[in-house]
Amino acid sequence: MVLTTPNAIGLQYIRSPSWCVNRDNFDQHIQAFTMPMLNLLFEKVGLRVLNEEYVNAFWMNRNPLQLIPKMFPRLKTDLLIVGEK
Repeated sequence: MVLTTPNAIGLQYIRSPSWCVNRDNFDQHIQAFTMPMLNLLFEKVGLRVLNEEYVNAFWMNRNPLQLIPKMFPRLKTDLLIVGEK
């Protein structure tokens, strides 16, 4: 399984939670996760984690705040996790 999702402690999410989570419109994300939450979820369904990364999948503009996640990767906007049964 390859999964990407908004990072609940990502800088963009902290600045504006509605950026990636919209509980009024169910055609978008309704929950953001942290990497420990995803690890626990994978464990509960019997998946072994092969790889996990913090990525900036959609925040690619020239915002100077992007320098912060480069120094502190856990503040990147998205999570990528790969697991196998």
